[in-house]
Order: sequence, then C-alpha cells, then structure tokens
Amino acid sequence: MNTNKHGWEFAAVGAAPPIVAITVAIIGMVFLVSCSKYPSYQSFTCHDQNYYAKVAETCDELIFRASNSSTNQLIIWGNDPSLPPIFQELHPTRIWAFSNGGDTNYVSGVSIEFGVSREGWGIAWQQNDDGNGHLLWELSAGDEGQHTNLFSTEKPAWRRKRPPEEKTK
Repeated sequence: MNTNKHGWEFAAVGAAPPIVAITVAIIGMVFLVSCSKYPSYQSFTCHDQNYYAKVAETCDELIFRASNSSTNQLIIWGNDPSLPPIFQELHPTRIWAFSNGGDTNYVSGVSIEFGVSREGWGIAWQQNDDGNGHLLWELSAGDEGQHTNLFSTEKPAWRRKRPPEEKTK
C-alpha cells in the first residue's frame, strides 16, 4: 500500500496489460463506427402519423420553392442552414425537391438521402402515378432491400398551389 501526502492509503495502479488496452480500443472503435449521426431506416419508420404528416407538409413547402425556380428543382445539402428544422434533426446528406411545373404528365416530389450508395437509405414524398391525376401522395422510406409506405393523403387543392403558411383566411 502507498500513502499520499494526506496520509490516505491507496493501491498502486500499474499499466494495464497490452491485451486489455487493445480490447478496450477495439470496443471503442466499434462503438464509434456504429453511432452514425444519421438516423437509421428502422428508427425513422417508428414514428406516428402526425409526425409523418409534418414531414409531408415540409416536403410540400420545398416543392413550392422548387416550382418557383427556373429549373423546377431544388437541391439542399444536409449542412445548409436553410434546411427546415424537421429535416435538420434528421441530418440528411442531400434533399432534392422537384416540381412538375403544372404539367400533369410528370410527377412532383422530394427525395431525402442519408449516407451514400448501398450503405445509405432514403425518404420519398411523391405523387403516386396510378392514373388518378396524381392525387394520392405517399411518404415512404427505403434502403437496400426494404421499402415501407408510411403515410399517404390526397392533397387538397390549396396545397397543390402554395405552401401551407400562405392559406387564404
């Protein structure tokens, strides 16, 4: 036993054996690699319908912004401060909003991408092209081998023309 300057006894602690240090380092690296800043596909698919409705409404706002651009599309990178708060919380890699510009032969929608290539996954808000004039809109999430429809609605006429905050009183 050793004694400190206050007279307290303590056991001397030596260096950990190399195998212990290596094991701790490997466990730490596995933990850090598994803790991505991106939400997982599984965690996103566990929300309620109110949450998905808010995501869809925010997507509509981006489609409206895209419809006012000369190319009818809008690309927002995940680190852009103009990203709507609900999407900032998700930490996407990129968001692509596209508008049909009033041409019903093309669909409008939003694609939200997380990660890259096969390791990534995405969220889509788009018109279902089932021959009914693209009235049914669907929010879905997918990754390699999985695809889940999470929310769908027929958009009222005012939502097809302008974002929700510009509703007539």
